[in-house]
Amino acid sequence: MANRVWAHFFSRGLVEPIDDMRISNPPTNKPLLDGLAGRFADSGFNLRSLVRDICNSRIYQLTSEPNSTNESDTRQFSRSRLRRLRADVLLDSIVTATGGRRNFGMFPVGTKAIQHYPRTRGDTVLPNAGDSFFETFGRSKRG
Repeated sequence: MANRVWAHFFSRGLVEPIDDMRISNPPTNKPLLDGLAGRFADSGFNLRSLVRDICNSRIYQLTSEPNSTNESDTRQFSRSRLRRLRADVLLDSIVTATGGRRNFGMFPVGTKAIQHYPRTRGDTVLPNAGDSFFETFGRSKRG
């Protein structure tokens, strides 16, 4: 669980793929993973405590600006990595920043993009973005 939550915040786990915990697939930083797992267990498997530990860490608060020593680092979390916003988060941010509204067809007025999921009558197998914004910027994998 510690690896999964770490991957949520850093877009990459200490072990990759995040659920591949074989001895032949060691973590990039075993003491860190062991420490997180130990604190998670000591807290009675309190997820909020694990999230707090990660968010209060020096690593989480690093800048994304590379320097001469971490410019090519892709594995050791020596700096923050910029990530794209998901399309639904981007749309909600734009609507909030502009004070506008966005309606989603069969959903009630005020529905946020993050709450929207494509609904169509009939065929449920084919991909359907459900909105022109999502057709342009992509649909979240969770939908």
